[in-house]
Amino acid sequence: MSLIAKGTFEALAPRGLNPAIHQVVEVPLVGPSYDALDVLEQLSQAHYRGTLRVLAPKLPNRQLVLRELEAVARRKGILIELVSPN
Repeated sequence: MSLIAKGTFEALAPRGLNPAIHQVVEVPLVGPSYDALDVLEQLSQAHYRGTLRVLAPKLPNRQLVLRELEAVARRKGILIELVSPN
């Protein structure tokens, strides 16, 4: 049983995410047809209240991106981690 849910936007649909098990959801900042804000909305609709770990490449203003994500996440009861992919 994994505490981290990784995958595509479609894989994180409510049937693929168990908020009782998955404490961290890990997604890229920008995917092929979605971004982290889309995932935040989907997680909120699934009543998720854990951590969203956003994998982001080197950004010109990382703090600006983090503040924008945190502003949305805070209203939804979700924590944000902005990390570099390894």
